[in-house]
Amino acid sequence: MRGTLCGLEMPRMFLGGNLVSGFAHARDLLYVSQLVLAYHTKEKIFATLNLAEACGIDMFLMNPSLCPMINEYWEKTGGGMRFMTNSSGKTPAKIFENIKKSIDAGASSCVLQGEAADRLVKETDFDTIARCVELIRRAKLPAGIAAHRLETLQGCVREGIRPDYWMKTFHHLDYWSAAKGKPEHDNVFCREPEETATFLNARPEPWIAFKVLAAGSIRPEDGFRFAIEGGADFLCVGMYDFQIVDDVNLFNDIYRSSGGGAHSRVLAPQPRPFSC
Repeated sequence: MRGTLCGLEMPRMFLGGNLVSGFAHARDLLYVSQLVLAYHTKEKIFATLNLAEACGIDMFLMNPSLCPMINEYWEKTGGGMRFMTNSSGKTPAKIFENIKKSIDAGASSCVLQGEAADRLVKETDFDTIARCVELIRRAKLPAGIAAHRLETLQGCVREGIRPDYWMKTFHHLDYWSAAKGKPEHDNVFCREPEETATFLNARPEPWIAFKVLAAGSIRPEDGFRFAIEGGADFLCVGMYDFQIVDDVNLFNDIYRSSGGGAHSRVLAPQPRPFSC
């Protein structure tokens, strides 16, 4: 299933890059991020991108630090995977640097990363947010703002900041580790799903849902349906290589049953041969 995001034609569900970068959101398991990094060798990353393309996913949201890797992927595999970056940094200068790095490397779009946007709103530094949007638009790319907290988006709107699209964590809270009364420890990413849907569906800008599986706590058939029926225009989903075929078919089935039109099933595609 495909759609158009601010003039950018892309799949309705696309690949998130946290797992490739080792951000596994493993609650209190200390070894998981190291394990994920060890699994994702360059060869495995290239094979994952290659498989995703064969399944119709040709958009990848990634950290700007991976720009050299995606450029090498293009050169060595002939692949057509496009990318968006979620730019962050501890200082405004570092955020601007990462946006410029992404643009120079051939990004299709840039997003102000969620944790960075949350922090800037908390510090009432809306000027930096506005400058990020301006910098991206100056390169004639769609500019996005991501957030983990709804008040971040509300604050931007209140201050007159209008990106081309929004990204927001979006999942239900009906899973074991999100039980009321339990302490949060890297286990809850969207604290107000109903309010999030109401706010974003009333906005004229499109929106992308991410963390729709609560970092692996919600089954895809449940999380995908919740996000699609909640009004998200696109889903950004982190997937291991062995999950891609099943997740694409499942997403397509749910999207079609929700009124999104017909599709062809993906049947164990044969990716292009390549050598790193």
